[in-house]
This record gives sequence, C-alpha cells and structure tokens, in this order.
Amino acid sequence: MAQSNAEKEFELAVLRFIEESPKRALSAITGYFVGLTIALIEGEGHAGIGEIRINSGGGRDITIHAEGGGR
Repeated sequence: MAQSNAEKEFELAVLRFIEESPKRALSAITGYFVGLTIALIEGEGHAGIGEIRINSGGGRDITIHAEGGGR
C-alpha cells in the first residue's frame, strides 16, 4: 500500500528532527510510542498498567515498564 501524504510528511519531519537533535528526537519518539501503545491498550478495554511486552516476532522484543518501574 502506498504511503499517505500524512505518512510522508511525518517521516520527513521525523528525519529533520533526528538531524537537528538525535537525543531529543529519540526521547520524543519513545514518548509518543509509549503513549500510543497505552492508548491502544486502554482503547481495547485493558487497564494499561503494569509491564507491557511487545513480541517482535523474531527481532528485538520491547518491554514498557510500569511507571517508576524502570531499571
């Protein structure tokens, strides 16, 4: 499926952000990812609290720790 205009614009904006400040971009993207993941889980009727594990299906898995539960 072809990228929508919004997807193309988003990708370009993210790439510009990374060029300007990789650390800030990573921090922002991580925050967006965590927030979106929790919103999707809560939208499906789950609590969205506690540890969240995302199985990558062969790559690196992702774990979102509960608030204050980081290493």
